[in-house]
Amino acid sequence: MAVLPPDPVFSLRSPDMGAVNSVCFQENERLLAGTIKGSVFLWDLQTNRSALHFEVGSEPITSLHHTSDRLVTQEKGGTVTMFSIGNSSYVKEHSILGNHLGYCRSALYMNTSNTNEQLLFYPCEESSIGVLHVTDSAAPTQMLVPDDPQLPKLGSVTCFKPFDCASSLFLLAGYESGHFLTWDISSGVMVDVVELATDAMAVDYDPITNRGIVGGAFLRFTYSGQADHL
Repeated sequence: MAVLPPDPVFSLRSPDMGAVNSVCFQENERLLAGTIKGSVFLWDLQTNRSALHFEVGSEPITSLHHTSDRLVTQEKGGTVTMFSIGNSSYVKEHSILGNHLGYCRSALYMNTSNTNEQLLFYPCEESSIGVLHVTDSAAPTQMLVPDDPQLPKLGSVTCFKPFDCASSLFLLAGYESGHFLTWDISSGVMVDVVELATDAMAVDYDPITNRGIVGGAFLRFTYSGQADHL
């Protein structure tokens, strides 16, 4: 006899919410859900009720990130919007048009050292990646543009993973062509390129063991210097 799955810890339903595209936690007490209709629902995990919901836009919410005092959303099409928390509600600060037609999700890097730096990596048009300073809205947005003429045609960025190594911040980014570029964020310089797999949709990397994993609809690769096909 097959073993039945366990009951869910939370069961959150609302007739107004519809299909959910993305979720994130806020301090383990609340859950935010981004919907296909372009709305964000805030759920109280103590009462299992939606305490608040609001519209971001008309496109599906593909990514959500929550810091101690801000909410960052990403919509289909690439638009990134930042909200601050005020009077038990979310106040829109500004939006950035990413002009990205693919399905690459944004990634939030949070430095736990004394600097408490928070950087948002988001896909832009062509093969570019934007780097937004979440904690300092006045800081200029950094752009990572693979303009080396020796590179092959990369296509759009499909996934990326920020990571710390040797006290420096790097970004591992995958592209439609199957190439993965490693960027040194402090200098904005590309430091490595390797061809792993086309149509990659997700990537993760552990700098301690120097191993990572790339996933897509029909593939899974692990890599350590070179890719080993599973």
